[in-house]
Amino acid sequence: TARPDPVNVGNRAIVGVLALALVALVGRWVPYRQAEPVPAHLMTETPLGITRALRETLTPGERVFNAQAWGSWIEFALPEHPVAVDSRIEVIPADVWQRYADVSRGGEGWQRILADWNVRVVALYPTQQPLLLDRMLRDADWTLTYRDDDGAVFVRR
Repeated sequence: TARPDPVNVGNRAIVGVLALALVALVGRWVPYRQAEPVPAHLMTETPLGITRALRETLTPGERVFNAQAWGSWIEFALPEHPVAVDSRIEVIPADVWQRYADVSRGGEGWQRILADWNVRVVALYPTQQPLLLDRMLRDADWTLTYRDDDGAVFVRR
């Protein structure tokens, strides 16, 4: 004859405690909806000051020219703003990479490329774009609006 398994309160308590522990652990990693998308101590290469400055400067849907190292971060933190490049190196056409490199090194015609791309706001990473930073500081068409240890934000006048 079939006999039902006995109900064990102890087993139910163990399952309940494990379920609560799992919810607590998963809850710790749910995407953040704070002023900053993720606490700084959980991220590296996240220019939080630059992100704040971009949030205050960009108009809705406006494109930003950014350092490649920050592309994915900016897409995450400011999803409504297209970036010049990000970490998906294989999907960006070679000619776009060439123009990105020309601008990033402050090469001849960098201003024209930014104008062609309709870029008004630039976020620079000094260790990756030192020549462009120097050229933009000296260019009368660009205004430095924010600077910290991570980098700088410029706006076209």
